[in-house]
Amino acid sequence: MIAQLSGLIVSKTPEGAVIDVNGVGYYLSVPLTTFYNLPEPGERVLLQTYTYVREDALKLYGFISLEDKQVFQLLIKVSKVGPRLACNVLSKLSAAEIKQAIQSGNIAAISAVPGIGRKTAERLIMELQDKIGTLPTAGQTQIKPTTGYEEDAIAALVSLGYKQTDAQKIIRKISAEKGDLPLQGLIKEALKKLGTKN
Repeated sequence: MIAQLSGLIVSKTPEGAVIDVNGVGYYLSVPLTTFYNLPEPGERVLLQTYTYVREDALKLYGFISLEDKQVFQLLIKVSKVGPRLACNVLSKLSAAEIKQAIQSGNIAAISAVPGIGRKTAERLIMELQDKIGTLPTAGQTQIKPTTGYEEDAIAALVSLGYKQTDAQKIIRKISAEKGDLPLQGLIKEALKKLGTKN
């Protein structure tokens, strides 16, 4: 399963985006909350991804934050709510608004999403009310666009087994302290700091 992609934006529309990762173009369907936060074509982006696999389908969905992805994964676990409908929800409401609506039982807010009627809204609230509150807060999960070699360094650390959030924190801390470093320098400094924490 592809958990995230880091690369260059080739093209983007409100329905999806093409990301060039080392010469391979990946098409990802995205909700509007992600589309509005995508950089311009030619710029780098790091997207959290969900791979949807069925006998007759294989699709990638992209999200600008881990929180959006986690909410999406909860939504599609609800009966009769597929990826397309889950994207509609995230296009109409932010992850924080979805959480608040479900926790407060706000049927009107959820049923205002195109494709979701009152019964589906009630089912979403009933099935997710106890689960939605266990997700991390936005402050812990938001994936912000990075510059220079930061994304590649973060991806390298994740491939070595470090957690995404730890890799992001350490790389951004190093960039803030030492300015722009080459990729190898960033990774070397990060491994030093991460090593001292063990």
